[in-house]
Amino acid sequence: KKKTIEIGQELLILIEEFTELSYYVLKNEIKSNEKRDWKEWITSYLNTVFISRSTKPIDGDHTDAILSRIDHALRTGKLDAAKNELSSLPLETRTLMKEWIRKLEKIIEMEDKINK
Repeated sequence: KKKTIEIGQELLILIEEFTELSYYVLKNEIKSNEKRDWKEWITSYLNTVFISRSTKPIDGDHTDAILSRIDHALRTGKLDAAKNELSSLPLETRTLMKEWIRKLEKIIEMEDKINK
């Protein structure tokens, strides 16, 4: 029971970190896609200032859609589904999230040990 509570606490922390990290990831993606044209630069700048992220799971293969499904999986306790969705993210994004991914894998491992 103590381990279950510990996993629950770590999962809450992981979800909180994911919320912050997902905004960072989206902002980074916008910056990396900046164009040289001044109109596109202004649009890109405004996108980084007023970044929004989908909070309900949506279809698609763009980063926001994938992050929305990961978020949903985390909040519904489907950690393996969250981990599987991570593989759909671009390598650069996964690299930015590597520490967070390691924490997710640790929680999945702890949960697997309890469920055996």
